[in-house]
Amino acid sequence: MSDPVKFNAGCVSSHCIALNLNIMKIKIKMTIEVEVEDTFNFTDEEEKIWFENEVLIGDGTLMLHSNEIGDTVGVVKKVSNVQYVS
Repeated sequence: MSDPVKFNAGCVSSHCIALNLNIMKIKIKMTIEVEVEDTFNFTDEEEKIWFENEVLIGDGTLMLHSNEIGDTVGVVKKVSNVQYVS
């Protein structure tokens, strides 16, 4: 586990709030299989390369979302070994 994240709230209008929360960040490593919308043409090798580099690996904007909690679970930090299975 990583170190706790500490938040200190500031002042809003004339009211100040002192808040010190300890929230633990947890790393999870898992293997997933994703069904991608049919808007992509994965028979084209250039599109596969673009999809892997810009969408999957990209700049840290790929998120794991849960409909169960209605929120983001976390940011996908690493993508490797991309395989097209069908």
